[in-house]
Amino acid sequence: QLEWISVGDSPLWRYQKRRLHRLNADHSMKPILQKQIQRGELTPKIAAIHPDRNMLRSALTGAKIELIDQSSAPELLPGDRILVASDGIFTLSELEISRILRKKEPAQKIVDRLLKAVQKKGKKYQDNTTALVVDIPDELNMEKKTWRWQTKVLLFLVVLNIIIWTSVQFRMTDLPALIA
Repeated sequence: QLEWISVGDSPLWRYQKRRLHRLNADHSMKPILQKQIQRGELTPKIAAIHPDRNMLRSALTGAKIELIDQSSAPELLPGDRILVASDGIFTLSELEISRILRKKEPAQKIVDRLLKAVQKKGKKYQDNTTALVVDIPDELNMEKKTWRWQTKVLLFLVVLNIIIWTSVQFRMTDLPALIA
């Protein structure tokens, strides 16, 4: 199983049986604007240029965290892939991400393909893109405690990496509050 705590808009996906599933909630204004579009209160064209479209409703700033997303412990199956990324990955559509994740290649090669695909888009004001792919082995004959320990360490390092990348937005004096 996979466990996580998530704050902000960095996505966590499970690629299982050739389908990409977002596991964590998006704490940006995008879901709010999407609901307004569905209710007819906003047009897609206006939402695409809305000044608050990328604003976070919850983030690690040292203040009280308003929204926290916790895992619902999805079952991981042999052959699953987990993708954790910063929001720069949204330069690609979920279909483009799926096409890359479906390749039978090592996780590092998949990360390289994802980052190259983002770069190839040539987006003028491209947000930073950080990605980590974790493959769930086809053979789970290894000792379960070792696997759990390795997985938790890997995901902790990914989250820490995303926090460090995000901290660039804050003054360095705020960094101890982010980590605390």
